[in-house]
This record gives sequence, structure tokens and C-alpha cells, in this order.
Amino acid sequence: MKRWQVYFIIFALILIISSALSLYSFTNQEKTYTHEEKLKNEAIKLYNQSKEEGMNFSSQCLGKIQIDDIKYIVDLTHDPRTSEDNLPENQCPDFLSGKIMHFVELDKDGNILRIA
Repeated sequence: MKRWQVYFIIFALILIISSALSLYSFTNQEKTYTHEEKLKNEAIKLYNQSKEEGMNFSSQCLGKIQIDDIKYIVDLTHDPRTSEDNLPENQCPDFLSGKIMHFVELDKDGNILRIA
């Protein structure tokens, strides 16, 4: 085999391997979610878990979630809000005490109403 043929084969192999590696890394990239997307996904996940457990939805605290070192409470409210939504027994204790300052409000169907 001639020297140029050996170089050509080595060059072709390098091209094939580098193409395969770049295709592998391109197809295996995870989608990067924004803070708000992660927050919405986790709030809806908590809602769905509560629904599967048979919770009767009205105006109540569903629980807490944490996104990127920020804690949120997830609260169910009416749309539009009613006086029942403002009762302390229908709000998350950690929010009332000031321990958690941020919240996600969902309606009884799991639609996001407000994020603050």
C-alpha cells in the first residue's frame, strides 16, 4: 500500500469518528428550561400528584416547591378570587408566617393564574 493511501485512510477515519462524536453530542443535549418553565412544570406536577391522591380541590395549600434555590408555595384559588381564598386556613402556613415569600396560584383545574 502506498504512503498516500495510508494517509487518506487515516484522514477518512478521523473525519468519520469526529462526525459521529459531534452527532452524538448534538442528539444527547438536554433541553435547557427557563426558571419560569421549571416553576410551572413543578407546580403542575404537584397539582397532578394531589389530584391522583384524590384531593378534593377548592381553595387550599397544595404544598411547597423549590426552583433554583428559590422556594415557592403552590396555592389553589378560585378564578376570580373569592373571600374564601383569603382565609388563613386556605393558605400555606409558610407563606402566612413569611418563611416563604413566593407563590404560584392555580385554579381547581390546574391552570396557572398568578406567579409572584
